[in-house]
Amino acid sequence: AQKKDGTTFRLEVGLMPMQVNEDTCIVTVVHDPASRKQWEFIRHTRFGRLFAEEEEEEEEVFQNEDRILVSNKGKRIPVLMSGSIMRDDAGIIQGAVLVAKDITRRVETQKELEVALEKAQEGERMKTLFMANMSHEIRTPLNSILGFTGLIKDSTKHLVSAEEQEFFETIQYSGERLMRTVHEILDISQ
Repeated sequence: AQKKDGTTFRLEVGLMPMQVNEDTCIVTVVHDPASRKQWEFIRHTRFGRLFAEEEEEEEEVFQNEDRILVSNKGKRIPVLMSGSIMRDDAGIIQGAVLVAKDITRRVETQKELEVALEKAQEGERMKTLFMANMSHEIRTPLNSILGFTGLIKDSTKHLVSAEEQEFFETIQYSGERLMRTVHEILDISQ
């Protein structure tokens, strides 16, 4: 292992895969073979930072913290980690025990859910914009048709036959029915 000041020292690390339900956890034991050094030997290594990131006080135990482990080849592995300091009968720190559960699938699923949520929200925004545009684009000409139909019907009352007056009423009735349908569709979509 290497300290912050660049000096190196011997450190034994034991890794043991452990099957828990359908998941594989990794139990890690970190130990100073010299057994003379205190927590300082671990604290300034990557293992130490797992316990106390920029904290002045030593943590004896931590549980279920999301961490990133880096493999020998540089692969970043998200894990859920718990750990504890190992002490001898005299209270001297002899090492640490770490348990890490690979949560890659959970992290990937979370990212997929976030992307799906963003797409759904974008779809909702697009729907709202579309409905607002359609509302304007349909209502404006329909109001013109209804208004001019009523105007023509009233101004030509004495010039057309009763049968032709019914044509204007059919146009007006159908236009009003279409307008109600448009309003109902817009109300339902909101």
